Amino acid sequence: MGTLGRVDSPEATLNARATAVPVGEMLIHPPNAGAETLRRRALDAGYLLLRSLIAPDDILALRTRVLDACREIGWVGAASDHGRDVVLPGVRIGAPDEAWTELQRRVLILPELERLRSHDAILGILRVIYGGTARWGCGDTVRAFSPATPELTTPPHQDGFYVRGPPDLWTAWIPLGACPRTLGGLSVAPGSHRGGLRSHGVGENGHQGLVAPADMGWVATDYECGDVLFFHGLTVHRSLENRSENRVRVSVDFRYERSSARPPG
Repeated sequence: MGTLGRVDSPEATLNARATAVPVGEMLIHPPNAGAETLRRRALDAGYLLLRSLIAPDDILALRTRVLDACREIGWVGAASDHGRDVVLPGVRIGAPDEAWTELQRRVLILPELERLRSHDAILGILRVIYGGTARWGCGDTVRAFSPATPELTTPPHQDGFYVRGPPDLWTAWIPLGACPRTLGGLSVAPGSHRGGLRSHGVGENGHQGLVAPADMGWVATDYECGDVLFFHGLTVHRSLENRSENRVRVSVDFRYERSSARPPG
């Protein structure tokens, strides 16, 4: 795996299409791995991938509601004609526009999302990482990305750039269904959280990101339904391009901090 380099490398670019492809496989842990092993791995690598942490039914319940919202917005077809997750011809999903805002408005209030965000299994892993309880509601997002739109792919960035304040911010990224690399899952740069907050700029898709050196070490995997990827607020990560023929990739980001990070109120 390549080493982490300076973020202002002259050959670097904000655009996700020009960043290095993943050169390593994510290390995956079962949920029953020892607490000390999980905590040490999370703090050392800046990420922790748990296989089958959540029951698929809990994931698919939210997936159904998200795809319903995508259909109502006009992104995907009805199950009877185009398939629930098949993007309609000519539709481009991923731009920060009114439709994207409407997706947030419809989904972030759903009880299925609230149940997943406060799931005992997720809070249990965060308890291991923090050595204490976690507080949620630190900037949650539902995401959808269409194929054949590399310019809308989320570039390398740190969540800590957007969510200022919590020094111990952690994100739980959950694909809403199986998400092979071809569908455009998440890729992270292990150990990049140790470099502190990096400079970000505006890319050609309107998203703010950082310039990642060409030799930055990336890892990825084929996610299964029920997997949860945790990563530190300073861990550099990005989306892979959705290279499927016509399917939308849907996922959620839940962000947490240590409960004692802020005074009550």
